[in-house]
Amino acid sequence: MKPFASPILVSLLAALPLAVSAEKPHVHGNAILSIAIQGQDVVIELDSPSDNILGFEHEPSTKAQKQTLESSLALLNNYQNLLTFNAGSCQQVEAKIDSPFELDEHHGEHDHHGHEEHAGHDDHHQHEEHGHDHHEEHAKHDDHHDHEEHDKHAGHDDHDHHSEHGEHKETHSDFHAQYTLKCENTTAMSSADITAFKTFKRLENVQVNWLTADKQGAQKTTGSQTKVVFK
Repeated sequence: MKPFASPILVSLLAALPLAVSAEKPHVHGNAILSIAIQGQDVVIELDSPSDNILGFEHEPSTKAQKQTLESSLALLNNYQNLLTFNAGSCQQVEAKIDSPFELDEHHGEHDHHGHEEHAGHDDHHQHEEHGHDHHEEHAKHDDHHDHEEHDKHAGHDDHDHHSEHGEHKETHSDFHAQYTLKCENTTAMSSADITAFKTFKRLENVQVNWLTADKQGAQKTTGSQTKVVFK
């Protein structure tokens, strides 16, 4: 297997002495983007809470959430969905996405079979109940009983709901992405535009740390201020 990137370049990127880079705080709406340029090699790294990428931080459980994960991973596979350079003519060599969640490719198939089996069981159960003369009376009794139980335990159920919601809120997960590029004329790279704000709408602030052969710096970007100048 070929090396992921130039060892020198990777070490330079990891050695960025900026305090904000070392801390990598988990704050919703905030992300850190690091850029290292050396010769024709460019390495880009993204660190972001999952909430910025997915809109949630817990294990995807619904079909919609799993589709969001799939589409977000597809977007992350192209560095240009995070930033573009003003010059340099770059080609992406490799992208590595460290996701806290894995795609379940067979989820749809399993759901389909499970639904059919459950539907068949329910249909059989309903026919069986219709065979009893006291079914209607029993249903009314159950309905009355359900209302009583609901009133009795409403406070408890509400507490459970909030507890579950609280667990999701307290769950923290992050995405890490790293890209290797080969670029021509990197000396002409004087700025970058952070496109991540258009790709991931929940982003509010992106701290950009950059490193070139002879300079380094940091700049905070927002949706209204997306340009980073390497100077």
